[in-house]
Amino acid sequence: MEKKIALVITGLLVLLMLVGFVSARYMASPDKNNIQKPYKNIKNPDEEAKSFTTTIYQENAEGSIVKGIWYYGGNKTRDGDWNSYDFESMAKDSYLELIYVKPQSAISAVWKVKDGDRSANLTIPDSCFDSDSEELLLRAQSGGEHGEMLVRWECYNNGSWMELRFTRYTRSIYEEGIYWEISV
Repeated sequence: MEKKIALVITGLLVLLMLVGFVSARYMASPDKNNIQKPYKNIKNPDEEAKSFTTTIYQENAEGSIVKGIWYYGGNKTRDGDWNSYDFESMAKDSYLELIYVKPQSAISAVWKVKDGDRSANLTIPDSCFDSDSEELLLRAQSGGEHGEMLVRWECYNNGSWMELRFTRYTRSIYEEGIYWEISV
């Protein structure tokens, strides 16, 4: 009788351990920031998904070039603080050029920007994304050539700059970062 009770208790313990393992493995809530989803072929939407994608966020470009005269030297546009800003200070257009190195298997990008008007997510067109196989070149302009109040966000497209967003009545550029869509 004692052997039967010991076997039943052992069997129940093993069953409880298996239920606990399955619950922890398959019922845990996913990380909402790293959910993989099927990649849809935009050029041929009827084609079945062949891979999955994930999105990663990058706050700072690998390189930047500040052109013109900025009130804070262009530094407040790259400090990671979405509440601080910089702007051109001599009634002349000033540029912040950004060089992002594409992660391996990157298939698209969305540029998160904030200027004196608002925050926006700018989808990078394929013509800019495919312009260079390793780097993505982006540019923010504060002020116009004749002192105009404006902000312009652009991407580099095979020898010229393509406008993605234009805002009047402000020269303030707060911050920027990029979301990469990665094929996994």
